[in-house]
Amino acid sequence: MPHVMSMRELLQSHKILLDTCFAMHPGFTRFTDAFSHVFQRNPILIPAVVLWELRYLSLNAQLNAAAVIAMRRIVQMYFEKRAEIRFEKCDDLPDLVILRVALQHQRRRNIAVLTNDRDLMLDLRQIWSTRSIRQRGTLEVLRINGFTNSVCLFSDRNAV
Repeated sequence: MPHVMSMRELLQSHKILLDTCFAMHPGFTRFTDAFSHVFQRNPILIPAVVLWELRYLSLNAQLNAAAVIAMRRIVQMYFEKRAEIRFEKCDDLPDLVILRVALQHQRRRNIAVLTNDRDLMLDLRQIWSTRSIRQRGTLEVLRINGFTNSVCLFSDRNAV
């Protein structure tokens, strides 16, 4: 019987990348609180463009509250050293950054992407299944369940 990895084990053994939509979900704060001790040792990697996108979304009346809460949480985590902000000159859109990082590190690292974006999840799966490159690392995509606010593995079956 194969070993089923717990959420804590997964978060400890994978480099973690955050997408904007995951940060804006109401379950994000609970998730980061629940695994605070893990993120102290393995900080969440946050593309700077995620913060730029949150800043832009905070100007939208309908998205303002969620974006502001997400920004505050990220800043708090940054100062507590539970998150690292990453930036490269070529960074443009959060999805592109996440796809580039996944492609760049697929041979050497285990990667966990935190997103509720179905299209990004499918693109990540496509990149990870390239036939010309053998992966040594693993890719896990995690999402927040809209009904329970709990984090689970993102798959084609639960993509809605």
